[in-house]
Amino acid sequence: LLNLSRVESGHMKYDWTNENMADAVQQSVEEAKPLAEHKRLRLLWNPPREKYYAEVDLSKIRNVIFNLLDNAIKYTAAGAITVSIKKQESKIQVSVKDPGRGMASAQIPKLFTKFTRVFEEGENSLTVSGFGLGLYVARLIVEDHKGRIWAESAGLGKGSTFIVELPLAQLEKREENGKLEQLVKK
Repeated sequence: LLNLSRVESGHMKYDWTNENMADAVQQSVEEAKPLAEHKRLRLLWNPPREKYYAEVDLSKIRNVIFNLLDNAIKYTAAGAITVSIKKQESKIQVSVKDPGRGMASAQIPKLFTKFTRVFEEGENSLTVSGFGLGLYVARLIVEDHKGRIWAESAGLGKGSTFIVELPLAQLEKREENGKLEQLVKK
């Protein structure tokens, strides 16, 4: 709630660094593993061979990714949650795909607003905890990172995919002792 107040008022402090996003995702996956194992779910994460850097506040972007993993675990009864990274033009996309409840297309635009919880038709309660603020705060943090976050689902019972897209950091090439190096501009 404190983060919500800070980010809404524009007083959230960010510690910007250029980070390899695979490392950030790896840390979030490791943090979520015990939750998945408790529900007998598998977390599938295959880091990319290339390093993709983004200018982020590492702890906050890790919280965003962890929130997506936590939601996938909460809303999935069985199966595997797949986490991946890909480069899309000058952006990097981190996706969390689950075989869980899924959602109707009419519910998707409401997901990233305050106090929103997705209910299936005819359902009047959920067995998962939360206030419906996690995705809202995640959206505000991702937007402060000049990125965007969205969800896709083929419908109820067909799982969901949540994607965080961030601008890639600019790389600078330098030759030293006859060896070409790529450095992240800071």
